[in-house]
Amino acid sequence: MPNGTRFGVLAAASTLLLSACAGGSGASPSGSANPATAAASASALTQVLVWADPAFAPTVEKLGADYEASTGVNVYVVEKDLSKTLDDLPRLAPQGQGPDLLVGQSDWVGQLVDDGLLAPMDLAGQAPRFRSVSTQAFRYSDRDYGVPISTENLALFRNTALAPVPPQTIEEMATAGLKLKKAGDVDLPIALPVGPQGDAYHWYPFYSASGGYLFGQNQDGSYSAESLGIGEEGGIRAAQALAELTDEGALDPAVTSSDAVDAFTAGRAAFLVSGPWAVQPAKDAGIPLSVEPIPGFASTTRALTQALVTSEGFMLSAFAKQPAAAEEFLKSAIMTTPAMDALFAASGQVPAWSESYSSAAADPIIKGFGDFADASVPTPNLAVMGDVWVSLSRAEVDVMEGSAPARTMKRAGSEVQAAIDAG
Repeated sequence: MPNGTRFGVLAAASTLLLSACAGGSGASPSGSANPATAAASASALTQVLVWADPAFAPTVEKLGADYEASTGVNVYVVEKDLSKTLDDLPRLAPQGQGPDLLVGQSDWVGQLVDDGLLAPMDLAGQAPRFRSVSTQAFRYSDRDYGVPISTENLALFRNTALAPVPPQTIEEMATAGLKLKKAGDVDLPIALPVGPQGDAYHWYPFYSASGGYLFGQNQDGSYSAESLGIGEEGGIRAAQALAELTDEGALDPAVTSSDAVDAFTAGRAAFLVSGPWAVQPAKDAGIPLSVEPIPGFASTTRALTQALVTSEGFMLSAFAKQPAAAEEFLKSAIMTTPAMDALFAASGQVPAWSESYSSAAADPIIKGFGDFADASVPTPNLAVMGDVWVSLSRAEVDVMEGSAPARTMKRAGSEVQAAIDAG
């Protein structure tokens, strides 16, 4: 749903508040207030302002209207694309023009907290009712900074007509894909996005399958920049495996994300590494589709293979005018199974709420993504991740183009370490 008058603009929120103050809905004419009327007036003056992206805004607005009907607290929703939210928050929030709550991504957390823009949140004892990968994704410096709604991650797309049997290892998948290419049935043995700049996000499942990792995790699932994995033994093994797959023709460094999806939807690739955004194009193309965990290498433990999982959810602005009311709205109106079911029904995104996920996973595609997510790790939310993506992606391309794996990965690790030290 496009931005527009349905959700209004921030100025309209101020107008509503001033109208409530000016008149009529609960003020005592003589100054001697009736207690019941005074309480109603106080609740009418409480407004929780929410910035939400188009996938969730209409449902949040409906949940807010129901909450207002029962409590008198107004929940005012402004629809914003995620990129607009990320741009506007640092500009408007310190000026008192930002939201109480914003819907955003877990990988924003480190930078926003470091910039003083987020406040920690209370999950009100409900943490066990979420899938743990989703709450871990919002954890930073031993604090919770989000109420998760959904999770997103990569998985393996398999054309079941071209590849009827799920591959048990990456080597098996490469062999099957190369055989199909030799027969002229496919163009790409494995459609893995890389492109001119590299794509460490899509590479990560193969990287992790060799024992590579980005940062060590604390006991609560949060990440520590003091434990850098890039350039260590597992990452070097991953680069060596990447070079071998490229040399045998199973992977092509020239393939971009759109190239990979196009090849799969055209029936010219049996295997695709991608995310939920590729599901509808595959369905529209009539591809017989299975979405499943990406296997590991035969030489390593399958359980090492992981995707990076990003969670979307509610975050509390450090400049919220109504922080207590905002958290109460989340506790009473959002952290419930009916609300999470409604948010899933509206968006189709894999639910973070365990009960909602159990129902949604009747769809095998939802289950394919969700089960792989639950065996995976959150996308690190450290502020240095911008440098990680650049250095690790460049290392991927260099290795695929013939650079020595060990030297290339150690260089990438040194670049990221320098960014950590400088930051």
